[in-house]
Amino acid sequence: MRISRIHKYVLDVVDKKRRVRLERQAQGKIREQTALSAVLDSFIEKTQASGASYADYLMLYTYVRTRKPKEILECGTGVTTVVMAQALHDNEKEGVRGRLTSMEDIKNYYENALSSFPEHLKKYVDFVYSPKVEDYYHLFRGVRYRDVPSDRQYEFVYIDGPKTSTLSDKQKTFDFDFIRVIEHSEIPVFAFVDTRMSTCWALKHLLKEGKVRFDYVNQVGIIGPCTKDDLQPHTNKIIAALGPRPIKGGSIKEVLGGR
Repeated sequence: MRISRIHKYVLDVVDKKRRVRLERQAQGKIREQTALSAVLDSFIEKTQASGASYADYLMLYTYVRTRKPKEILECGTGVTTVVMAQALHDNEKEGVRGRLTSMEDIKNYYENALSSFPEHLKKYVDFVYSPKVEDYYHLFRGVRYRDVPSDRQYEFVYIDGPKTSTLSDKQKTFDFDFIRVIEHSEIPVFAFVDTRMSTCWALKHLLKEGKVRFDYVNQVGIIGPCTKDDLQPHTNKIIAALGPRPIKGGSIKEVLGGR
């Protein structure tokens, strides 16, 4: 169903109001988690990081505490790293040890986070400084971190980096990291994508039907769970999935003046 501009405007206004209410509620719930609240406040004060929203923090903390993934990949180090590390710390108290691999391509962000990170949480995080590189999958071009450790069976991926502009011509593309993770995965992988609509759009076309959704209130892409079997196998099938006549019909005669 196509959405008109007026309909979209109304939906955006409603979603914005709901987002404000959810942010206030999330902040209150995090304040109830005294340990999480304390490390968050300390890290934000030390780094002066703008970070994500409290709704994002609560979402990530709740997911890690509930699902208890043992291997997490984070694309973009920041305040969210503290949130997930605290969740892993709390999981370990219940007998489940996990590891967070946090990727960053901007040197000062990486160094700032590393120097300001809570000491008791560092053992849960493998900080990896890595440049971003361009990558390709059939018709699609994107960027990813070059040095993501490939010896780990990631169960959860959080995508909030790197910047998706390409190196060669600075065109906005999408983040490739989730694709490379599931290409080598034998277990289902779940992901959240923070606000990046271009990444969600590309993944929607690269993965099988129903694997990509978007929460317009929280502005988060919901991906998976996926394995390598959920990747569209080649360009012909991607095109075939669009239907027998995916482009609106036209006539050369109209261009040539009816000749």
